[in-house]
Amino acid sequence: MAKAQQPSAILLFEHVNINVQSWTPEDEKLFYGALGCVRDARTDAVFDRVQMRGGSRKGLQWVNFGLQQFHMPLGEQQNSNQCIRGTVGLAFPSLEAVRQRLCEHEVEFKEEPDGGMKCGWPGPALSLQTPSGQPLRLHSSSARFAPPGAAEAGLLSLPGGPTLSTGMPYLELLCAPGTAAGIGRFYTQMLGALSKVEDGICKVFMGNQAFIFHETPSPDLPPYDGHHVAIYIGNPENGDSSASYAEMYMRCKKAGLVHNNPRFPHTHIHSLEDALRLGEFRVLDLVDPDTGTVVYTLEHEIRSLEHPGFSCKALVKSAM
Repeated sequence: MAKAQQPSAILLFEHVNINVQSWTPEDEKLFYGALGCVRDARTDAVFDRVQMRGGSRKGLQWVNFGLQQFHMPLGEQQNSNQCIRGTVGLAFPSLEAVRQRLCEHEVEFKEEPDGGMKCGWPGPALSLQTPSGQPLRLHSSSARFAPPGAAEAGLLSLPGGPTLSTGMPYLELLCAPGTAAGIGRFYTQMLGALSKVEDGICKVFMGNQAFIFHETPSPDLPPYDGHHVAIYIGNPENGDSSASYAEMYMRCKKAGLVHNNPRFPHTHIHSLEDALRLGEFRVLDLVDPDTGTVVYTLEHEIRSLEHPGFSCKALVKSAM
């Protein structure tokens, strides 16, 4: 995948949050067996805090892939089974090794000899679906999907320990015809990211990760079901732990884009002071700045580098 040539305000794509009806033996076999994931050590403490605040979920799984995660609340009363409208890309040092593990654990998958062509990744891929229906595409890569300097500092995994996967290099997202250019303008003008639009495809770069939007005939586009993604804003190399984030919040607030999700009342934001105190705010609708039209709906949990969940704080401290 081509890398961004200049720094993007988006430092890191960190997690996908999808509700799952229940955690089954098939989930356990796929994630913690075949894919060599690790359950995040913070999961139980997070679940307990949410329940104390009146949360309705019946359980929680935080499944780690390098420095990225799936957050999977279990048994939510509304939208109890979610999937992103597209595919989650996963990287492994050896595609042959993960192919063998899938076979050993009797997990069905398909060979995609030119699977990398769909997302700009060289080489073949393996595709499969999770038990709850989320498409995954597996690639071979020794790259780490982390902020600059993380590997040298030994920051290669989240709490819980090392994983077989080196991370989530991309999300491939289906969007309506004629929206790719507006999506690119949203990310560039509102979120300070680099983007490239060509032939109905918008690539939004964040380090060596990307969101890749593919224009798709409208009948094939699933409705949005409430899932969300989390990204980090800033630059550890110059000590920017919250300045770019604060500017982004003010741009989004002025444009009327700040969203308070009723599922997370403890994170509701009403001012810059709130956004800085909590280290996060949310945007739901992607609006083309040129037309004012909503071109995509995908909740973004936008975090500063001062957010308590940021795994590479040591990089910021050394830069300040």
